[in-house]
Amino acid sequence: PRFAAPEYSAPRLAAPVYSEPGVSTREYSGPRLAAPEYSEPRLAAPVYSEPRVSTPEYSEPRLAAPAYAQSHQEEFAHPQYEYGYSIEDYHSGDLHSQQEQRNGEHVSGQYSLREADGSIRVVKYFDEGHGFNAVVEKLPGPQQEFPQSKN
Repeated sequence: PRFAAPEYSAPRLAAPVYSEPGVSTREYSGPRLAAPEYSEPRLAAPVYSEPRVSTPEYSEPRLAAPAYAQSHQEEFAHPQYEYGYSIEDYHSGDLHSQQEQRNGEHVSGQYSLREADGSIRVVKYFDEGHGFNAVVEKLPGPQQEFPQSKN
């Protein structure tokens, strides 16, 4: 089969026409104002009436009879306790303990823990009613023994 070549065509436009630009003139006229008008305000005549005076009234105050109540002073029991615990997990290296006693205002106790370098920190504390005091000790931990080489 044979096919004919496609044909293309473009629209035919008329040639452009140029002309001189036209000049437009503007006209101006001033504002047209209406003539001023004035009229006096119309006020109503003043109205006066006598003031109304009310007679003051007095009644005795109504007071409730005084009520007397006893206040209850809350009493606190004498605080007293003692506790302690110890954790020794050699697999994870978690070794720490704590113990504490209280008798009224007097608190004392201590806690200990293994530091990263293997040493053991022991903190002893006490309070005799005037604030806590602490004494910190650092004890050497168990020394690791390394096998001697045989040469």
